[in-house]
Amino acid sequence: MRVHLHGMTADGQWRPIIVGEQGFGLAGGSSGAPSASPLVQGWSYVAASGGIENTSDVTLKAASGVKKYNYLTALQIINADASVGTEVVVKDGSTTVLWRSYLPPMPEGAVPAPMVVTFPQPLVGSNNTALTFAAITNGALVYVNAQGYVSGPPNQVELESNTVNEIYNRNGDLVTDRAGATIYARSF
Repeated sequence: MRVHLHGMTADGQWRPIIVGEQGFGLAGGSSGAPSASPLVQGWSYVAASGGIENTSDVTLKAASGVKKYNYLTALQIINADASVGTEVVVKDGSTTVLWRSYLPPMPEGAVPAPMVVTFPQPLVGSNNTALTFAAITNGALVYVNAQGYVSGPPNQVELESNTVNEIYNRNGDLVTDRAGATIYARSF
């Protein structure tokens, strides 16, 4: 028995789905692959020396290319300033906020301990767009480290087109080829 796996595209067309050795849709660049998978590229960002003292965007991961998405799996952040607290954000490019939090000032004499944030469901940027980080208040002293991976579209299976039109009945049985010749007929 031969099985044909198909999915519907956004414009309502049925197309064959790519299935790789690592599982459903992964060969074509689907999302959800763990960062240890050979089908994704892991990345990390290390805090800049001297920290972030203004509200300028810091690029955690540059745009990765067409049909590539940046996934953020973890952050470690700290505000080392003793008097100025700040809101911090992770953004998709320079405008869309994906995540936000507040970092209070570090009390005088406190032992620095970063806020560790993990995203079991990773934050995902847009196609071919950088992930950025920013402090919202000038004067804080923020250090950020980040980890993630690059992969294909989130919650989608990468589809592959071919020149063959295949027609299926309501049970999913392949009935005719492009020329209309019967390939398979189910008898009851």
